[in-house]
Amino acid sequence: MLLSGSFPGWPAQLALVGIIAVCLGLTYVVFVLAERIDGLLMKLGELPQRPYPVDPLVMYIVVNKDLGMSVGKTAAQVGHAVQHLCLGDPARLAEWAGGDYRKVILGARAGEWARLLRELVPPIVVRDDGHTEVQAGSETVAAFWPMRKSARPALLRRLQAL
Repeated sequence: MLLSGSFPGWPAQLALVGIIAVCLGLTYVVFVLAERIDGLLMKLGELPQRPYPVDPLVMYIVVNKDLGMSVGKTAAQVGHAVQHLCLGDPARLAEWAGGDYRKVILGARAGEWARLLRELVPPIVVRDDGHTEVQAGSETVAAFWPMRKSARPALLRRLQAL
């Protein structure tokens, strides 16, 4: 018999009882954890939900895709842009900050990038110091004050999200 060879000196029945007890114990632990998880999920489901705004305020950030920045570099540059906007004129951001801090990150190639800077004149253009991936002075990201989604310029509407 398989069990008697696995536990020398123990009767096979006792070994079987031990295995069943361990399985039942694990089943109990899994059952208790499942109940606690269900309770937690119910509590999370009871959190008040914000109403979805019909025409939300959105901060648009445009990344210069022609620079070929890595994901990490892009994230850092976007962070710089948001930081500059937030520190630049907090009063202008008050309504946006009272909402859901919505941000949309878009990408632009050379022609779109030049047109964006020329026609829309973003308040923040991040220029890199050139310590890592791109040359010093490279324009990496442009950021715009939060605006109503319905009021965003056509050029921003045409750009693709990253």
